Amino acid sequence: MSRELMQQALEALEAGDWYIGQLEMIVYSGDDESTHEDRAKVQAAITALRTALAEPEIPPPPPEAETEGERNAYHFGWWSAMKAVREHRKPLTDEEIVSIELRLRKYVDGDRYDLSLNEFARAIEAAHGIKQEEA
Repeated sequence: MSRELMQQALEALEAGDWYIGQLEMIVYSGDDESTHEDRAKVQAAITALRTALAEPEIPPPPPEAETEGERNAYHFGWWSAMKAVREHRKPLTDEEIVSIELRLRKYVDGDRYDLSLNEFARAIEAAHGIKQEEA
């Protein structure tokens, strides 16, 4: 429910509560301590709406929050940290990739070399600040 609708519902319930209060004065005697059940329901709804409207409004997630996980991160307040990490990570340049590949080459003889794809992948991860957990 939007905040506008909650505000409209609150105003309608408050007006209805006033009328119920007026009827209680007519229906119940002065020494009757029981509360009209319907009025109690209305007052509980008024309290719930006031509480909900007092909460700070969370704006919708930005358009760049494309996945459900990113939208959840936004609502839990993690978006700025996630965005900072995303902005920090940049693709490696061709020169950086070649540099990593040359560093990992193990020459067998002459122009022939061996290169472990696993080591290469781990080196790319390390270049992006991703560390393999120690076992």
